[in-house]
Amino acid sequence: MTLTLYKFGPQWGIDDPSPFCLKLESYLKLADLAYDAPPFDISMFKKAPKGKFPFVDLGGGQLMGDSGLIINHLVDSGAYDPDASLSAEQKAISLAFRRLLEENLYWVLIYSRWKDAPGWNVIKETFFGDVPALLKGFVQKSQ
Repeated sequence: MTLTLYKFGPQWGIDDPSPFCLKLESYLKLADLAYDAPPFDISMFKKAPKGKFPFVDLGGGQLMGDSGLIINHLVDSGAYDPDASLSAEQKAISLAFRRLLEENLYWVLIYSRWKDAPGWNVIKETFFGDVPALLKGFVQKSQ
């Protein structure tokens, strides 16, 4: 089975600027699962089951969103389980760190990109550099 991974794509020398896209793609590589990743197309947001990236087409048009749900589905379907060899205590620690990163420290990343001046200057140019001049003022004032 080859699935299709919809993500943003390479930026700043990494495979994706989204930590959740990176998480899912890293899992797919670790699990040695075949996948296609078409170039980013903003119109794909309409197709995304949860209205955000990443999401996958598992085949036959079966779409699934949310990196954690996708990984759980693949593990439950018999794909590689990175936690299989962990003890119950280690699994609990793993879950605690995942929650810390994804639900708490994630907001530090968001702040540093969208509100903190050094990060915003990079984001502004990267994401909005091609915005027509007429709209640039709105984008620049949104910070």
